[in-house]
Amino acid sequence: MANVNITEFNSRDAPLRMPALAVQNVAISGSSVQSSAFTTSTQAIRVSCDAIAWIAFGPNPTAIAAGAGTVRFALGESGTFGVSPGDKVAVITGT
Repeated sequence: MANVNITEFNSRDAPLRMPALAVQNVAISGSSVQSSAFTTSTQAIRVSCDAIAWIAFGPNPTAIAAGAGTVRFALGESGTFGVSPGDKVAVITGT
């Protein structure tokens, strides 16, 4: 099963400072699935995927393959994003 790894940080300053606030590993499939809400201190996240995936962000996001408001991740790709505390990531596998 494919997974997305979400690492939460309390600053948007580069480089992101360790230790991380929290780490989530979310199993993904052909249906949109949400992460847990980010901590109240989370300001930035680093996301990595071990499958092709589409990702959306927000308080109650839904990921849609090739949908508006989603970001595509290639196999093994990672990215860093500024986020709001309490938001979530939604993810769905794609092509």
